[in-house]
Amino acid sequence: MDIGFGDPSLSSTQLRQKAYSVIKNSDRPLASSEIEKWIRNNDYDLWCKVSNKCKDYVRVILSQTRGRIIAKFKALKPVPGIDKRSTFYGLYGRSYPADAWATLSDGSKHKPRHHDDEDFEEKYQNAKEEVSQYSDDSQDSSAQISELPKKISPTPVKPKERILLPPLPPFNANLANPSILPSVLLPNLFLQPSNINQVGVLLN
Repeated sequence: MDIGFGDPSLSSTQLRQKAYSVIKNSDRPLASSEIEKWIRNNDYDLWCKVSNKCKDYVRVILSQTRGRIIAKFKALKPVPGIDKRSTFYGLYGRSYPADAWATLSDGSKHKPRHHDDEDFEEKYQNAKEEVSQYSDDSQDSSAQISELPKKISPTPVKPKERILLPPLPPFNANLANPSILPSVLLPNLFLQPSNINQVGVLLN
């Protein structure tokens, strides 16, 4: 069965086809865990391919399904055994009870995809615009900096005049009394009265 899901040899296409059949035979939208459980119990070959993928492979593939085939729904009433925050998948255009199900809008589902080269060119142009804005800002900053007043050098401090103290008077030792001689001149030495005159001659 090929209803426009893509290459039938891909596991993602096989998963979408099987999920479409399961949802079509159900009277309400199904959560990804319910579809995964059905595949595990009824299609062993497909389950082997799905189980080797990431943990939420079924939910990821169904969420990325493009075209008006499978739509997302939110449960307005509790569904036994299913988390109330789960996303449910039903057939696009089928009427489900309005008091139990609400269609989730998916703006990215019908968003046109650019070619890789076009996408790169768009990002490159945006980057150039950002760089030009930064360069304009830097030029404005440079102009503002140039308008700032120049720093004035501080006034040099005048050195204070040196005041010279008058010289000390010459040292005159009174050799008549040996006790007033400095201890440096008489270290542990007792002068005899006969040597005092000789010391006085040396000092003069």
